[in-house]
Amino acid sequence: MTEHFGITDSEEELEHILVCRQIVKSIMDYGITQQQLLMLIQFLSSEIENHEQMAELVTTAREFLKQQKSLLVDKVGDNG
Repeated sequence: MTEHFGITDSEEELEHILVCRQIVKSIMDYGITQQQLLMLIQFLSSEIENHEQMAELVTTAREFLKQQKSLLVDKVGDNG
C-alpha cells in the first residue's frame, strides 16, 4: 500500500480557489456598489506582475468606469 504525504497540486489549487472565493464573499458582504466593484477590479489589476495582463485589465476596468462617468477615472487616468 502506498502512503501519500502532503497535498496534491489539484488540492492546492482548490485551496487557492476557496481562499479567493472567501475574499470575494467578504467584499460582497461588505456591501459595495457596482461602481466600487469596478474600482476595486482596477486597483487589484494594477497589482498583477505580468505587465501585459495588468495593462489590459486596468484599461478594460477604466473603460467601464468611464461609461459610468466615474470621478476616479479622471484622477487615475493616463498621463498624456
